[in-house]
Amino acid sequence: MGIGFPQDLVIVSNRHIGIISAVKKVFPDAQHKFCVFHVAQKFRRSSKNRCIAREFFYKECYRYRRDECDINLQQMAACNQRYYNDVMEIGVDKFTRAYCPKNRYRMMSTQLAES
Repeated sequence: MGIGFPQDLVIVSNRHIGIISAVKKVFPDAQHKFCVFHVAQKFRRSSKNRCIAREFFYKECYRYRRDECDINLQQMAACNQRYYNDVMEIGVDKFTRAYCPKNRYRMMSTQLAES
């Protein structure tokens, strides 16, 4: 039975290569976005100003407006350039609400599925 192929489908998962390729194969028209919790885990090992930069990261994720998101990115870059570079390498369109072309509603994390 399954869910079929709903229009404007957004799938949120971690960044595991197997999940990424499966989503592309099974739901080629879906937007595949990354769980903010899992993206944030990548930055645990960053050192200088880690906590402040992480705060900017979470604010950036939940913004609805791109201009506010961009201000947060600038503040993050000023706080911790390495952290900012890592975020930009992943791509803000992969985990922020403001840059998601489809509506991910309130689904920002996969934690519910993992509990």
